Amino acid sequence: MKLRTLAMGAAILLGSAVATMAQAQTDVILRLGKAQFDQHCAVCHGLQGAGDGPLADLLTVPAENLATLAQRNGGRFPRLDVYQAIDGRRGIRAHGTDQMPIWGNRFNADALEAVLDKNIPHDVNVEEIVHGRIMSLVHYIETLQNP
Repeated sequence: MKLRTLAMGAAILLGSAVATMAQAQTDVILRLGKAQFDQHCAVCHGLQGAGDGPLADLLTVPAENLATLAQRNGGRFPRLDVYQAIDGRRGIRAHGTDQMPIWGNRFNADALEAVLDKNIPHDVNVEEIVHGRIMSLVHYIETLQNP
């Protein structure tokens, strides 16, 4: 009986540790996504994603209100559409134009530069770096959704 109780206690602790690690990883992803959003997206989309950034008035096509994406999609956040709009390298432009920068190209150039100039191992998969940066942005934009 004591062994079973000990095993159950260990399982609970392990489950708690895994949940804590998962939450810590999620927090890191969201912090990275927010930093990228603030640096690359907020200038047009605004800090809260409402399309009211400081350069929004200069755009010929209004900046998308990112905070209402789920609302406009029946309550479902359109992750793939957002990913493709940010990436922009596959010819699918959710904005209707290619006025928005093609961040996939920019992130790819950044990753290549880091590998070539900053002594990062050459076997690093640059496309995985690009994917990670875009996914962190997608996850962060999801947190901006209006209830």
